Amino acid sequence: MQNQEQGKENMFDITFDNDTDELNIPILKVGDSTEPMLRNYMAYEQLFAWEGPNFFVDYVVFMDKLIKGYGVTTPEDFYCKDIADQVNKHCKRKRNILREKLK
Repeated sequence: MQNQEQGKENMFDITFDNDTDELNIPILKVGDSTEPMLRNYMAYEQLFAWEGPNFFVDYVVFMDKLIKGYGVTTPEDFYCKDIADQVNKHCKRKRNILREKLK
């Protein structure tokens, strides 16, 4: 997993390169106000859920599952679905499972 260069403006610009098996996530500086800010954005999105995808909700779910190592859930309307599918496929490869068990 690689952090992208700091010049990126969009925290949702998450990519997975199948050739190099690299997951690239823009840097998100976390501070005391990060959790309340994300919760407020998530609440706002859910208030207007019928108007489009839930970018913040999906981002938080994606990062939570990735950090906790549960694998990434991928409902059909999930904003990060393509990337989540690629990450799950990568993590399910035998060599990656064996490598993790040997740590």
